[in-house]
Amino acid sequence: MDALDLFDRIAAVPARRTVPARAAVRQELATTARQLPAVPAGPRELPEKFRLRRDEKWQFCRDVVDLCESRKLSQQQAVTLLLSTAADRFRLIKPTYPNLRRWLGKLGSYCARNGKREYNFDNIDALADEYTFGNQPKRFDEVVFKIFCGMYLTPKCVPFSVCYRETKALFAREYREVKFPSPAQIRYRVKQLDPLIVNCGRYGIDYVQNHSLYMLIRDWSRVRPGQCWFADSRPFDQLIRVSDGKGGWKAARPNVTYVMDAASWFCVGFDVTGESVDNDMIRNTFARACCEHGRPEMFYVDNGSDYNKAGFSQPVTIEGREYSILQALGIHLTIARPYSGRSKTVERSFRDYSIDFDKRQPSYLGNSPATRPASAELYYTPEGVKLLPSLEQFCEMLRGELDRYHDAPRGGRFKGRTPRELWNASNRLHRAPLSDQELHRALLLPLPKPRQVHRGGCVDIARVRYYSPELERLTGGKVIIKTSYLEPGRVHAFDLKGNYLAECTAQCTTHPLATVFGDDEDKRILSEQLVIAGRQRRELLDRFSETTGHLAGLSIEEIKTLTRADLESGKARVTVLSKNKVKAGDHNLRLTTTRRAADEARALPGPAPAPAPAPKPASRIDFDREFSAMMAGENNNHIEGENSYDDFNL
Repeated sequence: MDALDLFDRIAAVPARRTVPARAAVRQELATTARQLPAVPAGPRELPEKFRLRRDEKWQFCRDVVDLCESRKLSQQQAVTLLLSTAADRFRLIKPTYPNLRRWLGKLGSYCARNGKREYNFDNIDALADEYTFGNQPKRFDEVVFKIFCGMYLTPKCVPFSVCYRETKALFAREYREVKFPSPAQIRYRVKQLDPLIVNCGRYGIDYVQNHSLYMLIRDWSRVRPGQCWFADSRPFDQLIRVSDGKGGWKAARPNVTYVMDAASWFCVGFDVTGESVDNDMIRNTFARACCEHGRPEMFYVDNGSDYNKAGFSQPVTIEGREYSILQALGIHLTIARPYSGRSKTVERSFRDYSIDFDKRQPSYLGNSPATRPASAELYYTPEGVKLLPSLEQFCEMLRGELDRYHDAPRGGRFKGRTPRELWNASNRLHRAPLSDQELHRALLLPLPKPRQVHRGGCVDIARVRYYSPELERLTGGKVIIKTSYLEPGRVHAFDLKGNYLAECTAQCTTHPLATVFGDDEDKRILSEQLVIAGRQRRELLDRFSETTGHLAGLSIEEIKTLTRADLESGKARVTVLSKNKVKAGDHNLRLTTTRRAADEARALPGPAPAPAPAPKPASRIDFDREFSAMMAGENNNHIEGENSYDDFNL
């Protein structure tokens, strides 16, 4: 049956109506075909599940229509008869009378010229699920479903009814022209969502990545023990007892800084504190690990600010040069991807400790608020905190757990070997050893900016003056300062090329009137500082004299009179006269000249001697003696209360 014959059968009209010419019909069909939208996917493009359901629907409709024609039954009677005889033929659909009417309506029908109802069984694709012929309007706006998913697909696990109610209320206020879908339509669309999208909203992207997405394959057999170290920090899921600073105790979660070998999972160093982890604690743990096991080639850390502190792992640039502890030790830094626990093997060890160590303790807190025991809050009371272990006891417990962990055989790539066996294997990496002095200087933390050397060889850091005799010759220059929190009151100075200069000690202040009002410590500090100032003065004068050939103080004309022997002897200058002056200016006056000029001046005749003073009269001598005795209180013979004028003779 071609399109024209079908058109003739559909367009059957009464005899009085004028039938259009055949050419006009062809033109109208061509115009209609151009206006119709493109037909969607054909039967070959349907998935197998949809195709089988479509075929069963078509077969059910065909069998019912044939029964109606052959046995003169109604459609409802034909459905009942068909289900009673061949119900097992339809396994993927529900062969009911309402569905029959709906499916026959999708196939389409027309009334033949003999008055018989004919169905278009060639339109089989109309029975496919979600099948539409052409561009049909959507059942509801996609904005509705997107906003519903934004409310429903969250880790809070909000019930479906609440999300549907709130979404409907929002659209009733903002989108009045949109027809809101029914709950069944929303549920149907949710079931069609990709399970990865649902899990991403309900459990987070990390959960989906750890369980469903592509996993990297790493061959750790190509990494030698001791070649790469992991470092990370975590709080334990239990409590310890620490001091509250008021003479009592308080409960706190212990925080550990953990350094682990990447190839063997052997713990090379750890440190525990009841407070937060800082860079000082990380550097101390790393330094102890390097002192005990040597240096690795690579240090693998996360993106935490304490692990990426400038001067420790990240370099600081001073005068065009970069300085850091890892650079001084020759260690390459590798930073893990942000917020990616899968990129750090140390997280697997933390999980093992959480399962095998934390859960065995009575003060276990759970790894999330949902799994926290209700009795955990009792350990925060004054009575319960006394039952908790101290920091020292917890460290002993952790050392025992580490020994058990190191000696436990592991499967997978370990092939039944223990972390201790892999760590002590013959292929372990051993780098060139460093002396204690070299290792100590390499582990010092450089300050981000150079410091200027002030008067007397001192540098100021955080309003504290540090002094070293080796810096006196660098006064006015700049040096690099490196510190260690384990050495309070001391810093180490390096030149701008990184060469070690000296160790500087902090200078204490003293009482301004230490000799009178100061204590013994003030007097000791004052004495030490006076010794330093006097020594620097003497050394500077000696260097000045050595530089000028001991000719300073002589005029040019006097120097011109010196012979070669005088110039080379270094004793051509002599001091003839010195005087201390109280007024402003130079308080120590010296008159210097050449040795020859001094000898010539000494040979000149001196001035005439001064005449001897005239002797005093006897009366004057007696008066002076008696007056002196009176002032000394020797004459006490007069009676008190009487006026006596005979004490001395006028």
